[in-house]
Amino acid sequence: IETIYYGDSPLVQRNEKTNEEIRLSLGIQNDRKVMILLGRTQVIKGHRLLLDAMQLLREKKYLLIFLIKELEEFPEELAILKNIIQQYQLHDQVKIFGNRPDLGDFLKCADLGVVPSLESEVNCRVVVEFFSLGIPVVACPTGSLSEVIADGEGGLICPGKNAGDLAAAIEKVLEDKVLH
Repeated sequence: IETIYYGDSPLVQRNEKTNEEIRLSLGIQNDRKVMILLGRTQVIKGHRLLLDAMQLLREKKYLLIFLIKELEEFPEELAILKNIIQQYQLHDQVKIFGNRPDLGDFLKCADLGVVPSLESEVNCRVVVEFFSLGIPVVACPTGSLSEVIADGEGGLICPGKNAGDLAAAIEKVLEDKVLH
């Protein structure tokens, strides 16, 4: 059984890279904690909320990577996100990437998956993709996420859908190692 990551082709022979090789190729220092939000740039997916949380965590050595399926699918929202990054001066803490043919390998550099969705999430494939690699997930209490993520085991569910709760949950997982 193999997980096929969205965008990866099962017919393509992958050259699996180690976490260190991936970080080196992206210029990520080994002492940084990497979070990944994987998905579209729709407002309901919570990118803005996560940027607000990153503003609260700006003193930490965290790197947030937005992996966007199709960068130009929602150009207005992408422009707003870039403006927020500039406004908060998070250039060194937030990177945006488009579709990656090596998504399965790319995800390996993550210390944490973040799903800050504000609505929807009937069936969240992204959580399954993170879990298949042993990556914990922090998520908002949206849709089925509370049922998919065993709070305190594979990740944490934020008590509320606000930047403070999200930042606290991220910090708990990345600093306190609260998961069993």
